[in-house]
Amino acid sequence: MTRRLFGTMARVVFAAGLLAALVGCSYVYEVRFHVGIPVGTTAPLQLEVVGAYGVEERLVVMPNPTQTLATGVVSVCCAPDPLVTLQAYLDLNNNAAHDPGEPIDVWPGGPVRLTGNRSVQLRIPTLPAAVPSVGVPTIATP
Repeated sequence: MTRRLFGTMARVVFAAGLLAALVGCSYVYEVRFHVGIPVGTTAPLQLEVVGAYGVEERLVVMPNPTQTLATGVVSVCCAPDPLVTLQAYLDLNNNAAHDPGEPIDVWPGGPVRLTGNRSVQLRIPTLPAAVPSVGVPTIATP
């Protein structure tokens, strides 16, 4: 009796999980980010798709300090035609959250409705001289 009950419960939980996966993720969109960055940037670059309930998806890119362009693709699994904000920022303190003073760029015109895959171009402003990026050693000069 107990074995049959647990077997039935396991099938119900599996079926519910499968149904949630199929229904909850009915659409997948790709957002291709092309982000201009200052030369010498070594802080993590956060590429985010922000929905009505917060960050939907995030991709962390470690920029090459000799290049001025960072790219990444964020896949978003969601309901059809979501209204989202597309943004990129340098996470100077590496806490996976945008903080005051961290350079950021947001897709102009406010939130956009994803109706298909999208390619966006953003530009991170020059780093403030007083805020060193994570991973860059500070060298004292005499």
